[in-house]
Amino acid sequence: MRRISKTIDNRRKPRSSRIIWLAAVAILALVMIPNQVRSQQALGIAAVVNDEMISVLDINSRLTLAIALSRLPNTNETRQRLAPQALRNLIDDKIKLQEAKRLKIEVSPVELNRALADTERRNGIKPGKLTSLMAQMGVDNTVIMEQMESMVSWQKTVTEQFSRSITITDKDIDGLISDTNKRVGQLEYLVAEIFLPIGTPERLQEVSAFANRLIQEIQAGAKFSAVAQNFSQSPTAAVGGSLGWTTIDHLPNEIGAVIKTMETGKISTPLRSLDGVYIITLVAKRQIQPIGTRKPPPPKITLFQLLFPLAAGADPTGLDQTARDLSASARSCQDMQALATQIKSPLSGNLGKLNVAQLAPKIKNVVETLPVSQPSLPVKTDGGVIVFMVCDRDKVVTVKEDEKMIRERVRNTLLDERLDLAARRHLRSLRRSAIVDVRL
Repeated sequence: MRRISKTIDNRRKPRSSRIIWLAAVAILALVMIPNQVRSQQALGIAAVVNDEMISVLDINSRLTLAIALSRLPNTNETRQRLAPQALRNLIDDKIKLQEAKRLKIEVSPVELNRALADTERRNGIKPGKLTSLMAQMGVDNTVIMEQMESMVSWQKTVTEQFSRSITITDKDIDGLISDTNKRVGQLEYLVAEIFLPIGTPERLQEVSAFANRLIQEIQAGAKFSAVAQNFSQSPTAAVGGSLGWTTIDHLPNEIGAVIKTMETGKISTPLRSLDGVYIITLVAKRQIQPIGTRKPPPPKITLFQLLFPLAAGADPTGLDQTARDLSASARSCQDMQALATQIKSPLSGNLGKLNVAQLAPKIKNVVETLPVSQPSLPVKTDGGVIVFMVCDRDKVVTVKEDEKMIRERVRNTLLDERLDLAARRHLRSLRRSAIVDVRL
């Protein structure tokens, strides 16, 4: 392949992000070519970030990891769509690790393992299985651990650099408490984000197109939190993009206006802001409670579904009563499993532990107050009739907060908001000063 070398010093050439993307287009040839040819070029240098190398193998490995965690189809088309962002993420990871090294910030094996365990939990992977899963897909363990190290070291870098300079006064805390109590009864929203920085105005169309591709993948079944973790460039990526509970006026105007009209579980179109493009999802909404009297979150339940299928063209008359009659004798989820075997329903089974608040409204209304081990009334669907049973329900523990606890929680909320802002600014500054040599 003809070598095109472009050295980018962002201190002198502010449009470097555009050049990085153009180089990423060249990478598409490598993620699309047959495995045999690709393996011969895998160790080639794709880019150098402040004298540290990123290989073509690094890019392909990161793509494989991101695709697996995000539940995306591992096709040439998907790899082509995601390759430019994979390069940008690798460059950012290098920059973050270099900053941590400059500040002599170290990450212990315990911290790495904890981050790995958190990643597995958020992505629904059994403890200790992520590395073996990636090994089966040909991804070396060092790829995963370097991503974990970048994430943890950046969190420690931001905390060490800025936490001591951020002052949260009693007046700040009083202001937030007073503001919250004035809004009692109003709505607040549980929001998650995917943030894609623009860098320069020239990249707006490209980034918006990438955002639309991510939205298509999420609508096709990819998990929002996993996509956020692997592609979002916000500090919230570490927690699956969650912004926590917030009110409309604490969000940027362009986001708040959309959230007010969104239905729970829906995903926004790409939203333009001053420094990037957002994809937003509304996870839940609730009325604001007075500080210190918050209702506990809805409990998680273990749910079993017993599907009575309706054959194509069959008469549905009587299926509802059949479901009632058969399920009436069930006294446990084991009984429900026996019934599933009896009616030969492969789509019946244990759905695992679920958050009640995130269930579809039709199902939530049925199971939210359903006693454990009691079959529900039949729920009609296009494919037949479903009877649900709650196998187990977490206990709801209400913690009463005294004034000291309230003020500490409010202080931590304000501190997190300001650290988030400081992290974005610091990374933007590091990007501008980085020297990136793209070698494709």
